Formats: sequence, C-alpha cells, structure tokens
Amino acid sequence: MKLGTKLLLAPLLTGAIALAGGGLNAVLMSRQATAATEAFKADLDSLRTITQVQDQLGRVHAGAYRTVALIGSLDEAAIQAHRAELLSQVEGVGRVVATAAGAPGQADALRSLVERITADLAKYAKQADNAIDMASVDPNTGVAAMGGADTTFKSVARAMNEIIAGVEQAAAETSAAAAAEGQRSTLLLAAASLLSTVVTLLLCGLMLRRVTLALRRAGDVAEAVAQGNLAAPADSQRDDEIG
Repeated sequence: MKLGTKLLLAPLLTGAIALAGGGLNAVLMSRQATAATEAFKADLDSLRTITQVQDQLGRVHAGAYRTVALIGSLDEAAIQAHRAELLSQVEGVGRVVATAAGAPGQADALRSLVERITADLAKYAKQADNAIDMASVDPNTGVAAMGGADTTFKSVARAMNEIIAGVEQAAAETSAAAAAEGQRSTLLLAAASLLSTVVTLLLCGLMLRRVTLALRRAGDVAEAVAQGNLAAPADSQRDDEIG
C-alpha cells in the first residue's frame, strides 16, 4: 500500500465513523418520531371519539326528557319509535366507548372505566325507557322517574371525563417516554462515535509512529552511507515508498 494511501486512512476512517454515527442517529430519531406521531394520533382519535359520544349521549338524554314532556301529544306508534331509538342509541354509545377506550393497549384503569360505563349505560337505558313508559300513563310520574336516569347519566358523564383525563395522561407519558428514549439513543450513539473515534486515532497514531520510525531509520542509513559506511544494513519489510 502506498504511503499516501496510508496517511489518508486516518481522516477518511474518522470521517466515515462520524457520518455513520450521524446517519444512524437520524434514522433512529426518524423512527421514534414516527412512532410518537402514530401514538399521538391514536390518542387524539380516542379523545375525539369520546367527546363525540359524550355529545351524542347528551342529545339522547335531552331527547328522553323531551319525549316525557311531550308524551301527551304523541301517539302509541311514535312513543314506541322513541323508545326503540333511545335503546339503539344508548347501545351504540356503549359500543363506541368500548372500542375507543377499551383497546388491549389501554391501561387497566381505563378498561375498568369502560366496564363501569357499559353497566351504567344499560342501567340508564332501562331507567329512561321505564320513565317514558310511565309518562304514557302519567306524565308527572314519568318526569319523576327520569330523576334516576339523570343520576345515572351524570355518573356516565363523570366516567367519560375520567377516560379523557386518562387518555391525555397516557399521551403525555408516551411523549415523555419518546423524548427520553430519543435522548438516550443520542447519548449512546455519541458515546459509541466518541469511542470509535478515539480507537481510530490511537490506531492512526500507531501507524504514523511506525512511519516516523521508518523515516528515521532511512535517514540514519543515508547518513551512514554519506559518511562512507557502505555496509550499513538497509533491509526493510515495508511495501511502500519508504521500504
């Protein structure tokens, strides 16, 4: 190998290590950013869904009160249609909540809230349906019966707010964990790059020392010959210009 190539190895190898470390860090940071974005999007979808079903349940509750209040102006077919619609919408709310917040990746606390909401929704559906049924006989009795449904509705609303708080906390924890993982990866890569650079510089220093010693020996041989010592040993195992 030529001497110029050997001398270029040091900066080339150091630069290659620096570039490889920077490229690997960029790839890891990109992957972590993608994972954090996907997690944030999933949490945002859950929050949006829970908010929507909160609004839907509020409309269902208001509709139940309206049906009880206007029961005297409704015929039997309309009353039965309102009761069927109420049961259908409450069941739909339960399914959406279970899908949005009860996924396997969610915490046990959130799954427990989903189970509580599911039970409360079934209870609410019966209470509201019974209130409409009673109102068809006596509107005042129906309005009084809606008190129990109103209590259950507030319990469901509180549980949904707890789910929203839990999802927001999970999102914050995910973001913090991603930031910590990114910092840890950066530090590890920086340490690895530093160690590789130190090892490279040591090896390059050793190589340059050998070159320096060879040049010094060649100078000694040249000086001996200049002084008339033609028997000075000039053998070398090197395969470059110095040899």
